[in-house]
Amino acid sequence: LINLVDTLKVVKVTGVHPGAGSPPIAGTVDVQLLINLLDGSGNSSPQGIVYGMPYLRLGGGPWQIACDPAVGDVGFAIASDRDISSFKAAVAGGKSGPVNPGSFRKYDISDGVYFGGWGNGAPKASMWMKPDGTFVITDQLGNVIQSSAAGITFTPAAGGTVSFDGPVSMPDGAAITGNLAATGGIIAGSGGADQVGVQSHTHNLI
Repeated sequence: LINLVDTLKVVKVTGVHPGAGSPPIAGTVDVQLLINLLDGSGNSSPQGIVYGMPYLRLGGGPWQIACDPAVGDVGFAIASDRDISSFKAAVAGGKSGPVNPGSFRKYDISDGVYFGGWGNGAPKASMWMKPDGTFVITDQLGNVIQSSAAGITFTPAAGGTVSFDGPVSMPDGAAITGNLAATGGIIAGSGGADQVGVQSHTHNLI
């Protein structure tokens, strides 16, 4: 009887089906079970693919971190202790239960939920929340946002720029390293009676 119980299994993602929206809501994945079955004589047989398995997304309240699985990811699937098909249907319809189980099925990988990233290689893009309380966000193109005791550093990819859509305020003593290019105006003393613009400001010859 114990051999018939599915618990936690190592799987590989073979298909991803995100939900609607931008960013999309969490969807489902198709997963290949990676640990073969053995009979009493030691003969192995591969397991099949489980389709339409919900995947885990970190979220709370209005917030979610949208970092969804990709084909080829390796992670885990954990089986529910009850048939969750009716609950999945309720969620798809905008409800959250409680609901009756879809059948008397128990501890079956057909009712699994995927959470992954465990078996993947080194990341090409990452959000590193460091033990000292600082962070480094790096995308696949080489753009980096990094925090430290000195403040926040924006490092664009080679040949790139840092763009701000709207006014930018900087504290006293803040510095920009490198060249500053602005397509709009640069105003000193903005909002004050003596504000001046770089383009409109003139000097009297003595």
